[in-house]
Amino acid sequence: MFNFNKKYQTFFDTFLNKRDKRIILLSGGRGSGKTTALNTAIVLRLLQANSEKIIYSRYLSKSLYHSVSDINDIVDKMNLNNTIVAKKNFNEYNIKYKETEVLFIGLFNSIKNESIKSISNVSTLVIEEANAVKHDTDILIPHNTVRHPHVKNLTVLCFNPKNKNDVIYKLFYEPNLFKGNIKLEAVKYMDTEFEIPIVQNDNILHIHTTFLDNKYLPNDFLIEAKRTYLTDIDTFKRDFLGI
Repeated sequence: MFNFNKKYQTFFDTFLNKRDKRIILLSGGRGSGKTTALNTAIVLRLLQANSEKIIYSRYLSKSLYHSVSDINDIVDKMNLNNTIVAKKNFNEYNIKYKETEVLFIGLFNSIKNESIKSISNVSTLVIEEANAVKHDTDILIPHNTVRHPHVKNLTVLCFNPKNKNDVIYKLFYEPNLFKGNIKLEAVKYMDTEFEIPIVQNDNILHIHTTFLDNKYLPNDFLIEAKRTYLTDIDTFKRDFLGI
């Protein structure tokens, strides 16, 4: 199984209902391991059997198949094939363990948002590649739909580098709906120190990881990162550090 960087410990504690946060921001560049950490946390949450529904979403429905495959790969690694099943109904997938389900639903249009609003016992909303979402309502409507009577409600937004036009930036980095402060976190690579903005808010956990936090990367990835750092530092900051 995976041995995650200690940066992810608070994420796992929060996702598995040990810490009280309403929103988790999980950001990073290429190779940071954030998607693997997220999918592993979902499997562990399934095994808690809280009788809940977890919505796993991306902006486009067709890209959700890869998320299902990734989670099933983790299920295989944990030797859980006989207890967790995935099935497909009407072009949508779900993964079920006892009375807990992960529902894979796209956010592409308001009809999908309406279908999300009709689902009962939703405790958790996960949006992968959240920086691809075009409208703030595609986040806010499902976010406000998460209402489980007995399990702490949680929204998780996983995203790559954002820019000032992204919904993620406008919602969390500008003084807006989720008001908070921005703290600059230092990351050093070779001879250069970079600053990464981290959202500070009592109701938000923001964890940012980079490829430097992932010890499982192949050598050719590390060579590419170094070459990009030496030849195009702006691309290095965006793609590899998630700035």
